[in-house]
Parts: sequence; C-alpha cells; structure tokens
Amino acid sequence: MQILATTAVDVILLDLDGSIGNETIIGLCSNSSAKVLGLATANDAARSNGLVVAGARGVVGKREPVETLLKAIDKVHHGELWVDRASTGRIFDHLTQTKSGLHKNPDQQKISSLTKREIQTVAEITMDATATGKVIAQRLNISENTLRNPLNSIYAKLGLSCRLELFLYAKRHGISGKA
Repeated sequence: MQILATTAVDVILLDLDGSIGNETIIGLCSNSSAKVLGLATANDAARSNGLVVAGARGVVGKREPVETLLKAIDKVHHGELWVDRASTGRIFDHLTQTKSGLHKNPDQQKISSLTKREIQTVAEITMDATATGKVIAQRLNISENTLRNPLNSIYAKLGLSCRLELFLYAKRHGISGKA
C-alpha cells in the first residue's frame, strides 16, 4: 500500500497462493487505480470467481505459458477482464443471486450499501476485536480522527451504535478480515 501511495502502477500481479483473500483485493482496488490480476497454482474456480467479484480483473494459472501471462497483463492493462467463459457464467450467476437476494434479506441490503472502503474498515475491525482506533487507522493508512467518518457512516447504514455492535454484526453476517 505504501508503494501504491507513491508510485504510479497500472497492473498489480498478485500471487494468490497463501492467505491473500477478497479483502486484500478490495483494499488494493479501493486505494489505487491499478488493476489487479491474480496468479494462482490451484485451479479453484469458486475462489477465483470470488476474487473477480471482489475487484480482481482476472486470474492466471502459474502453469500457463509466459505468453499467456503477458497477454493477460496486456488485456487487463487495457481494461478487459481475463476470465474464461465458464468463469464468466459462474460470476454472472453469483451476481444475479446476490442481487435477487438483496430484496429478500434486509441485512444484505444494508451490507450492500457499504462502500469498498467501509467494507475494508469493517474487515480491519473484525480482524482484531481488541485493536484500538489508532491501530485500525494505521492499518488503513488514515488518521484516527479520519477513522471516525467511515465508522459513523457504517453505523448509520447498518443501524449500529458502537464498535462492539459492529464487530458482532460483522461476524454474524460474514463480513470479516479473513478470506
């Protein structure tokens, strides 16, 4: 994040093996105009689709030829998605189910009203319930005073009044800092 704050980056090639999750993608996309392209060993369609829904522009397998990787970087750089037809169908199905579910579940409707930055703030809070406002603000690269703005907006949108309520709400509804 520090590099993104000082350097113009067009495409981020992110190694997805390990603990990289949707929150990382959301954070990168909300804090930078760079486009994110994932690089993964495993062919986990559900995880890849989730990362694209979170904001990644596509996922390339590590076993793909170098030419494929270069083509994917070029396509993503020029604003295109790098997903196969099967993934496209699954992603559209997921988005359709999510959209249709919003009308049935008021909590999901509230959650969907949160911005990417607000989701990232909630994720930081749920990663460590004992973290102080100062620690959370540092993780988000903002001041502790500035942290109050997204928190107040989140509280208003979700109908909550404090960080403890937010923590419990986020855990109950699956908004967390863990993928």
